[in-house]
Amino acid sequence: MTKTNFEPVDGLCLTRYPLFFIHGIGFKDNSTYYSYWGRITDCLQNHGAKVFFSNHDRIGTIHDNAVKIKEKLDYIIKTEHLEKVNIIAHSKGGIEARYLISTLGAAKYTASLTTFASPHHGIKAIDAACRIPLLMSAFNPFVNVCFKLWGDKNPQFKKTVKELGAEDMEKFNAENKDNPHVLYFSYAAKMKNALSDLIFLLSYPIVKFTDGNSDGLIPVESAKWGIFKGIIESEGGRGVSHSDVVDIRRSPIGNLDITDIYVEHVHELKELGF
Repeated sequence: MTKTNFEPVDGLCLTRYPLFFIHGIGFKDNSTYYSYWGRITDCLQNHGAKVFFSNHDRIGTIHDNAVKIKEKLDYIIKTEHLEKVNIIAHSKGGIEARYLISTLGAAKYTASLTTFASPHHGIKAIDAACRIPLLMSAFNPFVNVCFKLWGDKNPQFKKTVKELGAEDMEKFNAENKDNPHVLYFSYAAKMKNALSDLIFLLSYPIVKFTDGNSDGLIPVESAKWGIFKGIIESEGGRGVSHSDVVDIRRSPIGNLDITDIYVEHVHELKELGF
C-alpha cells in the first residue's frame, strides 16, 4: 500500500499524518504497470511523505465505494498504528471521501480532505443525459460487464453516473454536511478549448454549454468546496484537463508541472501541523 523504492531527499512533505489517496472513476491506483497518480505520489514520497492508496472499485456507487474505502482506511489505521490521515482525492473520489467522513464515521481518523476536480455541486450535463433513458440504458449492461471482468465487485454504471448530476448532488450535499473537526480544501482545473485534451474533445463543449468553464468534465464552479485553493491553469492556449490533474502524461504542461501543486499543498499541510 505504500511505495518506498527510494530514500527521501528531504522532509518537505513529511506531514504529521500520512497521505491517503482516493482515486476517481474508471481506474484503480494499485497497478504494477500504471500509476493513476502519474509522478505525483513518487514525487511526494521523494520529499518525505508517507503514502497509502484506496484501491476501491472503478465504477461503484458512492456508498458502495465509500464502504470499501472505509475498510481500507480502518485496516491502515490499525496495522500502521496511525492516529489520522490527510485524504487527497480526485474527481468522484472526493465525493466518496466526503461521504466517508460525514456518514460512515471516518471523521475521527481524518485531519484534512483535499479534493482535486471533484463535482461537489454536480454536473448539469449529466442531468440532461439522464433525461434520455435509452442513452444510459444502452451503455449500462455493456459497461458493467466490462468493469466486472476488469475486477470490480459491483459495477453500476447508470446509477454511478446519475449520482454525479447536479440534482443528485444537491440532495447529497444536504444529507452529508462537513464535519467541523476536518479541514476541507479544493482545487479546480480549466481547459481553454476542446482541443486542449482530445480525451475530452466531445465532453468539453457539452459541459461548456450546460455548466460553463471546466476541465473537460468537471465544471470549475462545481469543484469549489471548503477552502478553495484556486483554478489550476497553464500559460498558453492549452489549459489543464481533468486527466492532467493526475499527471496522466507524466510531463509538465507548458510552464506548469502538476507535481509542484501537490508538493506545495502537502507542505502547507505540514506547516499547519497536519
